Amino acid sequence: MSLKTIAIIIPYFGQWPEWIDLYIESCKHNPSIDWLLFSDCPPLTIQQKMSNSLIFLFKTTKKR
Repeated sequence: MSLKTIAIIIPYFGQWPEWIDLYIESCKHNPSIDWLLFSDCPPLTIQQKMSNSLIFLFKTTKKR
């Protein structure tokens, strides 16, 4: 098991772009990096494609 020393934080709000599947696939090919996606997009569209290094965190910009 290797120690991960890189974490990339990606805030993305709005609708997922058409190319999100390709982006997720490229993240899977870089397992030494932790990918943190903060988004208000529904996780159901990419949940099946998540890997151990890709972490989806649902956040909203709406005020309570």
